[in-house]
Amino acid sequence: WKVSVENYSECYHCRVAHPTFTKGVVDPDDYNVMPRGHCLRHSAKCVPPERMSYAMGTSPGTGDTAYGTGDTASGTEDAASGTEDTASGTEDAASGTGGDACATEYRSWFLWPAFSFQVYPGGVLNTYLWRPEGTEKVTVHRGWYTAGGVREEVVEKLAQQDLDTTVAEDVRLVNSVQRGLKSKGYTPGPLVLDPDFGVNSEHSVRTLNEWLLQALDGWPARGPRRPWGSPFPAGKTHVHRDRDRRETDPQRRLRQRQS
Repeated sequence: WKVSVENYSECYHCRVAHPTFTKGVVDPDDYNVMPRGHCLRHSAKCVPPERMSYAMGTSPGTGDTAYGTGDTASGTEDAASGTEDTASGTEDAASGTGGDACATEYRSWFLWPAFSFQVYPGGVLNTYLWRPEGTEKVTVHRGWYTAGGVREEVVEKLAQQDLDTTVAEDVRLVNSVQRGLKSKGYTPGPLVLDPDFGVNSEHSVRTLNEWLLQALDGWPARGPRRPWGSPFPAGKTHVHRDRDRRETDPQRRLRQRQS
């Protein structure tokens, strides 16, 4: 669960790992993740219409009919073997897409600890739900929605595209990270934190780890913070290229708790 959520909550890997997403959906240079409360807000402009990997449009349906395109998309992750199996499909859900305001932007809101909803350019609403099934397994449910629950070819094709590209690519990444974490050679690496945020900053990963430690034993957040969750005092510019002892101690405590 933790590896999968961390992978979802940053996008500095996207340009290399997700070519369809970064060339046919969002502009990776504009991607940003902002902490606010116990939420991580993702935002990015979409690529020009001629480069979009799917046909954008608004949903014609109305009403409250449930919408679904098959079985719930799920993934299970085994920490011991480093495997994750992902099945195709989406879960039933009620309406909620459309509108010009969403036509040229990508938005996502991760709600701690295990849910996210995102809006693809064109107003296509979809969700993630992580269901931890122990310390070494998680199932991820994907949902895709239209106004009025009307089945739409555009949404179904986008859901399949997402499953075949971004989801499949993330499965490989999560498996690789999981194998590394289970190896005896793993040691924590540095976090790069940019006070101006941006796609290459790891502030969202740090925020997730703080939330986890607070949930486990009430470990307090460090230092003065801006209202939206920056780890830096106002007016300070500071990039961490090596973790100091305060940053490695919480991780060490977390590993001890897990062992």
